[in-house]
Order: sequence, then C-alpha cells, then structure tokens
Amino acid sequence: KILFSHPEDRRSIFEEAAGITKFKPQQKEVLRKLEYTEANLVLVLDIMREIKRQIGSSHGQAGMGPVNLESSQDYDELEQRYVFLEREFNDLTISKEQLHQILQKINRTPREMFSETFEKIRRNFQGTFSELFEGGKADLALINEQDLLGCDIEIAAGPPGKKLQKTTLLSVSEKTLTAVALLLAIYMVKPGPFCVLDEMDAPLDDSNISWFVKMLGRFLAHSQFVVITHNKHILEMADVVYSVTMEERGVSEVKAVTGQQKN
Repeated sequence: KILFSHPEDRRSIFEEAAGITKFKPQQKEVLRKLEYTEANLVLVLDIMREIKRQIGSSHGQAGMGPVNLESSQDYDELEQRYVFLEREFNDLTISKEQLHQILQKINRTPREMFSETFEKIRRNFQGTFSELFEGGKADLALINEQDLLGCDIEIAAGPPGKKLQKTTLLSVSEKTLTAVALLLAIYMVKPGPFCVLDEMDAPLDDSNISWFVKMLGRFLAHSQFVVITHNKHILEMADVVYSVTMEERGVSEVKAVTGQQKN
C-alpha cells in the first residue's frame, strides 16, 4: 500500500533520497530526474530501506546504530566546551610561563644582592681588620660560588707578623678582634640606629681596647651603642653610664646613672 499518493509527498521522498550520502553522484542525478510516480516511489523506498539496513549492520559487524537526530546539537555543545577548555588551557600556559619568569627573577635577584653585599663586606673587613690590628691582612671567601645562598664562608686573618690563616689558629684576643672587625664591616654596609654589644671587649687587652674605642667613635654620628662592659676606657667614652647589679637571681636593678645623654 502506497502511503504517499500525493505528488508533493512523493517529491519530498525523492529529494530526501537524493540527499543520502550513500548514493554516488551519478545515482543522485538519476534520482533527481525520475518522475514522481508510484512505481518509482516504491523503488526509491526499497533502496532507502536497504541503505538504512546497511547503516545499522555492515558486513555482519556491529553497525553505526540508530541515527542520533540530536547529534548536531551535541556537536555544537562539545565545540563550545572545547573552545572554553582551549581558552582555559592557553591562559594556564601563559600563567605558567609568567610564573616561571618570576621564579627566575626571584632566584636571580637574591644572588645578585648577596654577591654585591658580600663584596662590600669583604672590602670593609679588609679595612677594619688592618685598622684594628695596625696592619696585617684579612679576607673572606665563598666555599662554593655555584651555591651563593647555601655555601659556607671562610674567614682568613693574618695579624702583623703572621701569614693569612684560618681563625681557629689565632689566639683568643686575635679571634675577638677579628670578630669585631667583621661585625663592624657588616655594620658599615647598612648601619642601624641602635647596636648592642655585650661584653665584646672582655678578651681584649688595653692596646686593643684603644683601637676598639676609636673604631666605635666612627659610628657615633649615625648610630647609638649600648655596650655592656667593665672596661674603664669604654666607660670613659660613654655619654651615659648605668650601674646595674643583680642582688637576687634573675632580677637586675639599676643602682646609679652618671653622665648626661646627648641629643
């Protein structure tokens, strides 16, 4: 029984058949030229059924399955998802590269600052050491220059009459004076408003104390020193002297204040 007896209905069937991709171009051209008769319609419908069967099952294997009429919409959604993910991926790639550049800069800047500061301290140390010892030589060296921020620093000192050597070979007084020279060399790079020295002068003799006092005097223009000491030479140069005692364990008490603090 032919359901599409109206010529317009037949024409739509013929046009649908002509649009099937399974047909070769020559076959499509023949379909377009066929008359819209019932006999031709039966032939076209049979061919279309055969093509749909082939789509469902090809050579005995699992076929393409039923046609998804919403595939176009699914494709559009997937394409939008792909565009979104691609944009996010590109943003992450750019951010990763920017972070990599920032990390390189962060790693490079401390090394440059350390190298520059170390060289300043090294030159200052050579000067302060020679001044405190009235001669001699001293130097600083990095053990591993490939690891500036993690390597050890070697201190070498040679008081007058001695060759340059490690500080472990120096006397107690020489070690103390070398430490003072290094401390002041570091302090010279970036002096602070206050500096506290706790009995640093204890191992020094009177000749070394005079040079220590003279060196401190160079910093008094821009720094104030709080020195804990029993040495009379340092007490003489102080603007204000606080006499502190500990009658009870752990409790300090100021007994007297002499001098007048300068503005």
